[in-house]
Amino acid sequence: MIAILSFAFILLFAIYSEACIPAVGYTIKQFLFITLPSLLPFYVISNILIKSGFAEKMGKKFNFLMKPVFGVSGNGIFAVIIGMISGYPGGAKVIADMYEEDKISLHDAQVLSSYTNNTGPLFMIGVVGAGLLKNVKYGIFLFLVHIISSLIIGMIIGNIKRKDLACGIIGFKSNVPPKISRTQFFRILSESITNATYTMLPIAGTIIFFSSIIAVFNSTGIFPFIVSLGKPFSLHEHLKGLVPGFFEITTGINVMSLSNVQLNTKLTLISLMTGFAGISVHTQVIGILSKAKISCRLYLTGKVLQSLLAAILTFILLQFITF
Repeated sequence: MIAILSFAFILLFAIYSEACIPAVGYTIKQFLFITLPSLLPFYVISNILIKSGFAEKMGKKFNFLMKPVFGVSGNGIFAVIIGMISGYPGGAKVIADMYEEDKISLHDAQVLSSYTNNTGPLFMIGVVGAGLLKNVKYGIFLFLVHIISSLIIGMIIGNIKRKDLACGIIGFKSNVPPKISRTQFFRILSESITNATYTMLPIAGTIIFFSSIIAVFNSTGIFPFIVSLGKPFSLHEHLKGLVPGFFEITTGINVMSLSNVQLNTKLTLISLMTGFAGISVHTQVIGILSKAKISCRLYLTGKVLQSLLAAILTFILLQFITF
């Protein structure tokens, strides 16, 4: 089946190359000027902080919060913070790095993966709010709902899974990090840059691949056909953004922002899409986690739950908030 689908896509890419080329060109431009500058520095700095022992020192100060509230060790706070500010798939990258450096247990890594992979403020406030929706306030609101819903999911899953292990702190060594000499620092810096660069390559490939998929599905009429199924229920405008957003959220949000859907509904659906993240992001995250031999089951469970919770919270809050 996989072989048949692969050959089918090769034929489709060849037949609809005229549609793929501009889509890929636009995606490469977006990657080089938005994704790469926003993610690469975070990956380098976070890796330096992990290898230098800063993340572990920070974790000791947050044991009082992380253990009882989220059911993981204090070291998990570093992944939570980076996951909030770096954007997809920053949380997964930090979790994988910390697990491979023995800073967190496998239990911690799996639980943290369920809620620390989030869209960043740069994307939500800058790209979505100011850029696509033409109102920074919308971006701030959506970002806050996004983070709050992720933390709620983290508390729920963390406290359910704490029964499997005693607070998730078994299975890793918590040594006192040694002082880093100048020579060691530059070695760590070089390793972190190399590590971050290698991580960015599959992210770029995944984004480009899914931009081609969306272009092909639009050209073949697959997406228009799915959207047309919503016409009898007056949902075709909603599906115009949701269908491509299922695969890649930036495309979905862009289409949704231009739709004729009522504003509150539009914000609710954008919240749903950002919570789910899209198949493109899932591919990136699963690639990072599986390479570190971390199960992705809780990650996928968390994203589905977060998308639903974020949409519900957005809908409820918009009944009381006016912009």
